[in-house]
Amino acid sequence: MSNKSNDLGRAFEYACLIELKDRITDHRPVLINEESAEAAHRAWNLVSAEQQNTFLTAADAFVDTLFQAEPLILECDGDNDIIELSINKDSDAEGGDVRDIVIRRGKIQWDIGLSMKHNHFAAKHSRLSAKIDFGEKWYGIPCADSYWDSINPIFENLRHLKQNEVAWHDMSDKEDTVYVPLLDAFKSELLRAYEQDPTLPKRLISYLLGIRDFYKVVAIDRKQLTEFQSFNLRGELNNDGKHSKATIVMLHDFLLVIIGLCSETRFLFFMFCRYPRICSHSLNCLCCLFECDGSGHRSKLGYDFIWHPRSPHLRLNRPDSRPQ
Repeated sequence: MSNKSNDLGRAFEYACLIELKDRITDHRPVLINEESAEAAHRAWNLVSAEQQNTFLTAADAFVDTLFQAEPLILECDGDNDIIELSINKDSDAEGGDVRDIVIRRGKIQWDIGLSMKHNHFAAKHSRLSAKIDFGEKWYGIPCADSYWDSINPIFENLRHLKQNEVAWHDMSDKEDTVYVPLLDAFKSELLRAYEQDPTLPKRLISYLLGIRDFYKVVAIDRKQLTEFQSFNLRGELNNDGKHSKATIVMLHDFLLVIIGLCSETRFLFFMFCRYPRICSHSLNCLCCLFECDGSGHRSKLGYDFIWHPRSPHLRLNRPDSRPQ
């Protein structure tokens, strides 16, 4: 991610802190952990007033939905029951907590988190390379020698082509010489690791989606939309309060995880699910791996190509202007 994109992302996080604090203050005590927000505050001061207003409008679009899903935010149990808004450190993400903003009520030992995205939807920027042991990094099972034996000739050929100044776009056979062999090696290694340790799906989910449930908020400037998505895999979100109930219900009985390499025509996806209409097996299962295409039939390559929407996946139209 470029420095500019990183600064814009942090500025959007700070806009959400501002908006959340302003809206929560009307109902109960709230404070911002300023030390945790220092980097985001600096980024906020670097963007133009116009961009700041865009970010505030994007934040305003999702706050009511969040309050409807999480009544514990506004519910208050005395003057010493204070909401704290903070921004996680980058090291928290490295440890498996992908949340950017945390909303915490210390008095009742409760918190929820938001993952903030500006003009992109990426969860992870994972990749395969000649040196990355994706098994060790993603789910704690080192890749076998057979995997390295399969991919080393592919990357060696790429190094040779680079030395001969062959441009990537000039390679007419890269699908057959790079993409498909890498996908085959990737597939074989995943299946081998799964046979070795059937808890691999849970480990992958923790790597991809973190060790805590969260809401993802995506600001899409060109469409003037804010998307609000829930990843309520463990049931940590959407809890009723002592005096009020959530008026939006988040499902947490299914999950779709996509990992992929792709070219123009070939894709690799796989899915773990607990959704009975798709799969009757448990979360800790790879029965859907590489088994079907978009119409439910095995694809020619044997790779999984299936999609089921998350719930909820709300597209929130932004107001023409923020309320004053």
